Amino acid sequence: MAVSKNTAATTFVSFFAKLRDCVNPDDISALLLARNVITNNEKAEVDLQTYTQQVRMDKLLAAVQKAIKIDSQNYETFLDILGNEGKYAALVKEMRSTQGFINLFADNKIEDADIQSIAENLSDWQAVANKLGFGPVLIDEIEGSSNRGINQAKAFLRKWIAKNGSGATYKKLHDVLLLELKDRGAAEAILGIAKKGYGTVQQ
Repeated sequence: MAVSKNTAATTFVSFFAKLRDCVNPDDISALLLARNVITNNEKAEVDLQTYTQQVRMDKLLAAVQKAIKIDSQNYETFLDILGNEGKYAALVKEMRSTQGFINLFADNKIEDADIQSIAENLSDWQAVANKLGFGPVLIDEIEGSSNRGINQAKAFLRKWIAKNGSGATYKKLHDVLLLELKDRGAAEAILGIAKKGYGTVQQ
């Protein structure tokens, strides 16, 4: 599946910006290379002492971000390596939290390729639509123009995305399901879809 989550790069850099001031790239770059998260060329660039530590950390984070976009499992590898350094334990705990996960993977516009999977997890799409501002008339229109079940849920999602653009995010859908409709199972499924989509290579 192709990925065009352009805002994901911004989200990643924003979320990890605090690492620039407190993580020494020399503590983790060799381990990241050994675990195949970064390449030899990327490590050589990071190791250039002519750069300031913050610039070197920026280069390292950019390389890690690239690796995560290829395979989301590299995120866990990055946290494992960072966690091996005890002084970074608090940062790792934060990044492993649910909110950290949402910040990284879910605060992006829903991709067309994910609509089918999401629709399969919206057993009561009408309730979701209502919470997202769809009135009875529009809901009736969707019900009348599509077959029952998943096709209606897909039609709703497409209308919502068309209306809200970049505001139609996995996080927004997750929050409605979890906080307003109390459907934890569906909410967690949405996060899983978001993570799976982020961890594929853009074609």
